[in-house]
Amino acid sequence: MRFVRDVQGDSQRAIEIEDESLDDYAARGRIELSNPGRERMHPMPRKTVDDYRAEIDELKSDIQELEEENEGLQGQLDQIADTRPNHVTIGTG
Repeated sequence: MRFVRDVQGDSQRAIEIEDESLDDYAARGRIELSNPGRERMHPMPRKTVDDYRAEIDELKSDIQELEEENEGLQGQLDQIADTRPNHVTIGTG
């Protein structure tokens, strides 16, 4: 509304826009209005401190498993590196 009044200099159109309902503005602009807060009849349950603690314990366990898997994979890479020759001789001939 201020843009139309101040920049475009059309105070009559600015008054029309200001008087326009939200529903009319949305329909004119092909905008779908929604209010998700009202649509949700049952709020999501909140987590308790115990829920967060259990989640942390589970994540710590996952981290431990991944670290052990990484150690095993690193060992395999080390074995591969140990079996490869340190240098390659290319023949000239």
